[in-house]
Amino acid sequence: MIDSEKTNSKISPSKTYRKKMAIDQQELGQKLTELKESDLAKIDLDECLLKAIAEHKRLGNSHGAKKRHLQYIGKLMRNFDFDNLQHSLKTLNDIAAKTTKRETLDKAAKDVAEKILQEDESAIYQIIQTYPMLDRKELRHLWRNWKTTPLEKKAMQKKKLIKYVRSHL
Repeated sequence: MIDSEKTNSKISPSKTYRKKMAIDQQELGQKLTELKESDLAKIDLDECLLKAIAEHKRLGNSHGAKKRHLQYIGKLMRNFDFDNLQHSLKTLNDIAAKTTKRETLDKAAKDVAEKILQEDESAIYQIIQTYPMLDRKELRHLWRNWKTTPLEKKAMQKKKLIKYVRSHL
């Protein structure tokens, strides 16, 4: 009879598991406090949790106060779907990483184009050694077009050069 009562009753998670979940929730709360307001708006969060995150950002340099507040944020997060919040945060981080990568490529393309336009053809050969995926003939063609066009149309030729370099990096 005792065995059947144990199997019918709900088994609660162990204390170790509950502590691990609490720590994970606090860590996720810490990551949420590091987000901008615009990013927080993209995640479906309760008004109470948003206020707690805003309050955490307003706290000074008091380590103890921030630690206690993170515990409070972790407590508030018990009411939310932990996996869903992690997924939302991961999605935001992926978007940020893609944006950063795109910005890095754009900057590299602009730097390459500027180097070609400011220097002579020898810059093209240096760039080809650095970026072998670029076509030397096409770069020379775009450089000559930029060099021979009137001043008011040089910006358009520069954009074509940047577009070519960006598409091949």
